[in-house]
Amino acid sequence: MAQAQQTILYRHFTQVHSLHLDNTTTRYLGTLMKSSNAEFPLPGLETLHLRACEFKAENDELFQTLKDLLKERKELGKPLRTATLERCTITAEGARGFHGS
Repeated sequence: MAQAQQTILYRHFTQVHSLHLDNTTTRYLGTLMKSSNAEFPLPGLETLHLRACEFKAENDELFQTLKDLLKERKELGKPLRTATLERCTITAEGARGFHGS
């Protein structure tokens, strides 16, 4: 299924409050972002739990997508209450990049 199709599908999942992603890629995190003229995917999402992800540095694509997702949801009035990283690898530089997200 293409990323755009997943994003459209996720708009209908209004009762999803918690999402657990294991060893995810940029493609799947990107489906949680709002396209310019569309409804928000997973509008009820409050918790994002990432497990076994590898964030190489602040400029890493997966890292940047996560930062963009958190920022977008905050700016659009649908911030996540909880975002957790379990057994993920992140550099010190990358961890500093989360400050203020």
